[in-house]
Amino acid sequence: MSWRAAEKEASAVARNTFYNLLGYGIPLLVGVFTIPFLIRLLGTQRFGILALIWIVFGYFNVFNLGLSRATTKFAAEFRGRGEDQKIADYFWTTIISQGVIGLGGMLIVMIVTTYLVENILKIPPHLVGEAKFSFLIIALSLPVVIMSASCRGLIEAFQRFDLVNLVKIPSSTANYILPLVGALLGWNLVGIVLVIAGARLLTLGAWAGLCFRILPQLKKKVLFKREILKTLFIFGGWVTVSYIITPFLNYIDRFFLGSLINIQAVSYYTVPFELVSKLGIIPASLVLTLFPSFSALQGLQAWERIRGMFLSSIKYLTYILGGAVILLVFLAPFILKLWIGQDFPQKSAGPLQILTLGVFLNALALVPLSHLQGTGRVDIPGKIYLVELLFYLPLSYFLIKYYGLLGAAWAWTLRSSLEAVSLLFFSARESHIDLAAMKKTRLGPILLSIILILIGGLLVGLVNQPFYWAIIVVFIYFGGHACLSFTPQERRWLWAQLLTYKRENA
Repeated sequence: MSWRAAEKEASAVARNTFYNLLGYGIPLLVGVFTIPFLIRLLGTQRFGILALIWIVFGYFNVFNLGLSRATTKFAAEFRGRGEDQKIADYFWTTIISQGVIGLGGMLIVMIVTTYLVENILKIPPHLVGEAKFSFLIIALSLPVVIMSASCRGLIEAFQRFDLVNLVKIPSSTANYILPLVGALLGWNLVGIVLVIAGARLLTLGAWAGLCFRILPQLKKKVLFKREILKTLFIFGGWVTVSYIITPFLNYIDRFFLGSLINIQAVSYYTVPFELVSKLGIIPASLVLTLFPSFSALQGLQAWERIRGMFLSSIKYLTYILGGAVILLVFLAPFILKLWIGQDFPQKSAGPLQILTLGVFLNALALVPLSHLQGTGRVDIPGKIYLVELLFYLPLSYFLIKYYGLLGAAWAWTLRSSLEAVSLLFFSARESHIDLAAMKKTRLGPILLSIILILIGGLLVGLVNQPFYWAIIVVFIYFGGHACLSFTPQERRWLWAQLLTYKRENA
């Protein structure tokens, strides 16, 4: 592939990643500003129930069974080969299957709602009725939510992330704005949740309209092909394994801390974890773009372009995240004191520094994860997660029992390290990426410098004025690698992107 073609491909990835950053970042900012007002207006008890409702909406992905991911994968692959009719067949088979699954899931949620509200959740008696009706409403919306995911997946397959985020931003911000409006008008939880569910229905209509716009063949005939189901469910099944295990791996350490140490330790650990995990917005925005790209290229058997996109993505992501990681490690006590208060730095600064390394490696692992799923080896990540589950539970238990908060942070970071190495190894093997190809990207100096700086950052207590030191180190890091670790063509492309951004925002 020519450098000019590579430039065009890189520009498309950069543009779509920017759209996705907006899609993640704007709702996040809206949530940060609206949640304090919601707590005051609803009270802590009603807000707690609303928070649980948000979590339930998020975990509806389990009922999706990975079919929305499968929609993106196969639609992008067929699009790469120009087989649009196959896209329509897979899309309608998926949507009809999800409708049936959604109805089954809806009945399950409705059946368990009464027991959940009255026996499991410690809800005050005067709010039990509101909570019960609210959970019944979200149960009714389950088919809508999971079908929306596949409609969105089709649009992602066509790499129209401008359209994706045109719907995603208002629909995601509505999760915060609508409850705030309802609370200001004096509504109870039932009214608020009913409006949220209505917004989800409108969102499905918007996704469906965009699907018909980008693929008119969908209007011709609605077909359900049973022979497609096996392919969809094999792919979706391994994705579901990831959906189920990953949250468990990410949060089981909180339960160990609460049972082995005390509930206060959970707070001292959760705060730094939630802070550093926000770095994940950047890689998440990138891999959302990469997944359909890898799928389309795999459909064309364009392995050279896959290798180039894979290595470039790892390099740029490492470069961008490196600066944020350095700042967090150097300024951990300062940031915690500024954000939370005087008590947290002493207990949470160490875990924050260690977790920063783990989150950094976990972020890099998202690229090979997207690569393996996009090229059809979705079974490999699922098997890695299953193996992780076997060793992480005893490792986390042991380190937390004997080393407390630092032990929890080290266990999570060690798991993330092994996961990143495993995914990188299998991705390189599947796409025949050797050390010589990696050397050409000049990735080594960036990784080495980050490791050395982080080791120095862990000794930051010996240095006066860490804030100024951090700024100087980050400046040298970005400037040095821009000159030494990037090829002339890469520097020219980065400069062209900067000029284009300035022109568009002038």
